[in-house]
Amino acid sequence: MSGRAASQPVDALFADPPLLHVWDGESRGGGLSAEIGAAIAASLAAERSSSRALAETGAGLSTLLFLTLGASSVISIDPDEALRARVYEEAARREIDSGPLSFSASGRRLSCRGLPKKVDNCERRS
Repeated sequence: MSGRAASQPVDALFADPPLLHVWDGESRGGGLSAEIGAAIAASLAAERSSSRALAETGAGLSTLLFLTLGASSVISIDPDEALRARVYEEAARREIDSGPLSFSASGRRLSCRGLPKKVDNCERRS
């Protein structure tokens, strides 16, 4: 995606940000603002790459942003199984393809499906 076509789904995502995190028993949004999200989207669009593999620590709105931007692989390193379920549920609700998404709960060995082979400390799974 590029240009205005890419910004429409991103704009929709930030117009109604999901409350994916639960802190002190309350559903809350994370720390990703619309301004930072737009900057990330612009930076990734400027790369002009047809396939893009991304890894992130944590999960939430940024995960949905990366999926919305058409990443070929998104690896979220987060041990919270309930958060994982909420991310998948929110992606389905918004009709965002979650096929490229995988989670890793281990900081020592990462599931690096889709990342370049030069990345160390990864378990490669097909």
